[in-house]
Amino acid sequence: MADDPRGGFVDRIEAIRERWHRLVADVGEERMELPGAMGNWSFKDVASHLTAWRRRTIDRLEAAGRGDPSPPAPWPAELVGGEDDPINAWIHERTKNRPLSDVLAEADATYDAFIAAVVALPPEDATDPERFDWLEDEALVDPTSAAIWPSTSQTSGDGWPAPRKAAGSSAVNDGRRGCLVRSRLRPWFANN
Repeated sequence: MADDPRGGFVDRIEAIRERWHRLVADVGEERMELPGAMGNWSFKDVASHLTAWRRRTIDRLEAAGRGDPSPPAPWPAELVGGEDDPINAWIHERTKNRPLSDVLAEADATYDAFIAAVVALPPEDATDPERFDWLEDEALVDPTSAAIWPSTSQTSGDGWPAPRKAAGSSAVNDGRRGCLVRSRLRPWFANN
């Protein structure tokens, strides 16, 4: 993958995985189920939330790699196309009672799945800004950018693609401030 732009993208995913591991270690398992990490959510809730949205992206990329149409969203059809808050509430309701070990294992597994999905794409698909309609005319991999995602205004707090309806969201990672999740957790770290 030396001349393949997907290689640099994979390297950036690995760097984000390392940041995630540092964050998990900084929080420590003894604090992961305490409320208040983000609003009333615990760190475990945030991890479940991020994983659900990551899985959505991975599912879409895996389908593209097989030449299949984008799969339907995992949440109810009436939530599709609407605001993110009801989707996030739906995700939270279904994941809040999962064991911490399962949540952390699934969150970590998304990195390998994302890498595999990216590598399975033909290079021309990964760099074509018109390939994925859900990316709104942006390429998955921008070989001219060091960002993991071309539109930093449309990334989730940890540098992963955000759902495209998140335009009004404050979950932005501009690549200079580091992980938004970490910055939002700082006050919680201080109190727990």
